[in-house]
Amino acid sequence: MAPTFGKSVVNRLKYYQTLARRQARTLLPYPKFWAGLVGARVPNSFITGNKTGLIRPEGFVFSPSGDLMAISNSDAHSITLYARDESSKSKYETRACHTIKDSTNLNYVHDVAFSPCGKFLAAVGREAHTLSIFSVSNSALSDAEPKLIWSAHGDACGLSFPAGVAFHPSGEWLAVANRLGTGISMYRSSDASGHFESTPFQSISDEDLSSHDLAAPHGLDFSPDGQFLIVVHGRFYKNPNPKGDSGLAIFTCRDTPDFGLDIEPRFVFPYGQHHPHSVAFHRSERTVVVTDCNSGVDMFDWLPDKKQLNKRDSFSVYKIGEGPKGVAYTPDGGQLAVTTALDEVLFFDVDSDTG
Repeated sequence: MAPTFGKSVVNRLKYYQTLARRQARTLLPYPKFWAGLVGARVPNSFITGNKTGLIRPEGFVFSPSGDLMAISNSDAHSITLYARDESSKSKYETRACHTIKDSTNLNYVHDVAFSPCGKFLAAVGREAHTLSIFSVSNSALSDAEPKLIWSAHGDACGLSFPAGVAFHPSGEWLAVANRLGTGISMYRSSDASGHFESTPFQSISDEDLSSHDLAAPHGLDFSPDGQFLIVVHGRFYKNPNPKGDSGLAIFTCRDTPDFGLDIEPRFVFPYGQHHPHSVAFHRSERTVVVTDCNSGVDMFDWLPDKKQLNKRDSFSVYKIGEGPKGVAYTPDGGQLAVTTALDEVLFFDVDSDTG
């Protein structure tokens, strides 16, 4: 009984310590101060506070024009859109210009993606098992409210706890990362109005992935030239029989005779005990960035000709409990933006040429 009692006391002390840190962080919502205090990377700028509309932000994306930033708020079942600050190419307003709230289709909305044309915004509701497409304006100057124009739901549509979504740069198809069973699902655009076929034209199942010792997919992104899809993998706590382990896989995209993915990954990078959440390509296509919920941000050099992915940098992000979530480069490539479970977006300076 004594060891159990001692463990209970330690856990309770950790709980109260975490609670006290969260209260202090709420009273002093200054990410630069807290990062400096613990020796984490200090952000160049940030968005945080009660008036931002951020409630457990997960995935996020910038519009092709750079005028808008869209963020999925998993605990609020909402997507918030922020206009770019007119005084800067890579700073955004702290208050949302539009909010999409849908407790049905956006139940635990986990990721969002702009179409290459900027007219559509895709979102996946993890707990709703949904893929939704909204019509949006590519410009922050528009007063038009986003509208739901298409959605798919459930196993019959190849959706099972979807956590990541990304448009292929051609706009002809998109990919979804499912956390349980379905693996990676690809959907074909049916017309120019933002509608997609409701069943996937291709799937790479969890069984296919586990043959490479890869756990279920979590986040994904296409390279800007459309040649590769990069996917981060990690075990899902709702899976009663998880297989594979954390990792990063890069798949080659086909364009002839039919578009889609080569089932065999071009490259697999084991991630050990890490918990990768999201991944993004820099516009130079030479750098890949990954968020790790346990610690911070990892940067890699991608050398497709040599089939190599070499880690070039890592930095910690201030956290209480969970670490960073979503990640994306600003359209000009000069800033790296990260969302965290502390309801904030952090912007870090990077080399504009290499990421």
